[in-house]
Amino acid sequence: MSASDLDLVEGTAAGVARTVSDLIFDGSLRAGRPVRESATAAQLGVSRNTVREALRILERSGLVRFERNRGALVSAPTVERTRDLYRARLSVEVGAVHAADMEGAGPVIQQAFDRIHDTQHRGLPRETLEADLAFHAAVVGLAESSRLDLLFQDIATELRLYLSLLSSSVDEYSDDDRVLTEHAGITRAFRAADRDAAIALLADHVKTNADRIVAIVRNRS
Repeated sequence: MSASDLDLVEGTAAGVARTVSDLIFDGSLRAGRPVRESATAAQLGVSRNTVREALRILERSGLVRFERNRGALVSAPTVERTRDLYRARLSVEVGAVHAADMEGAGPVIQQAFDRIHDTQHRGLPRETLEADLAFHAAVVGLAESSRLDLLFQDIATELRLYLSLLSSSVDEYSDDDRVLTEHAGITRAFRAADRDAAIALLADHVKTNADRIVAIVRNRS
């Protein structure tokens, strides 16, 4: 296989992975449901090998898992995995703030907060979820580390999965005061170039959300 052929296969697999992930996020594919290679290949007009590669991409992102004799299944949140995910998130975000140039951070974070404010007041919970994840991606981006950015992208993908599968996005973003107050406090700390305050508020925000999601997972187990 030539390099161009390999690029085409990988590009197609990435496209199939995005399509399947969209089906997971919009609820068409539920937790624990199998993702059949043959049916997916026929539906999308691609080869089974392409679908298999796409599923491996999704496995690395935590969206699907493979079981012996069952194939690929949509991942279901567990308490242990949720705690581990939020521990990783906390480490990445706090580490990024430690490395950030605080003097130039304020306008970047303010712009990200303004997006949350806009979608929240327009009553768009899913858009607010995306704005929230973009806010935290902006925080990580302050470290100017492509590796940290990639780590957070993987974390955000799995976070999006959990919120979608748990149908908690509406609950998460229906409390205007809490969502806006928490992010506004973090934003003010960045605008003041107060690294210690930004870290403290960010850590409290992530830990509070971790406890909330863990409680939902435990109740549904």
